[in-house]
Amino acid sequence: MSANTYEQVRESITTNVVATIASSIKNQHAPFMRDIKAQNFERAFNPTNGNSWEGLNSLMLDIKKAEKNIQVMNGLQLKMPHFWVLQQRKLKQLKTLGKIRLLKSNISLKKS
Repeated sequence: MSANTYEQVRESITTNVVATIASSIKNQHAPFMRDIKAQNFERAFNPTNGNSWEGLNSLMLDIKKAEKNIQVMNGLQLKMPHFWVLQQRKLKQLKTLGKIRLLKSNISLKKS
């Protein structure tokens, strides 16, 4: 990606983020404009690694959650990330096991 294209993409993302935040303030959807108690605060989690979203990603997800009146972010609650990480590990194990079986079957076919 050329430097000029990179700057255009960066400027576009910045403009979109600023417009979204301004709109959320105007429409009373900004999470930082409301009094939220700690026990009621839920972070959105990245299902691929189980970590919570941080910074502007977290803010944008919270704004979209408020705009669409979503109670839970895609069903990913505080308890859920570990489940997704475990599912990924199981999938990797199954893929590895499948590769081993495939290699063993290829070796046995070559011997025959």
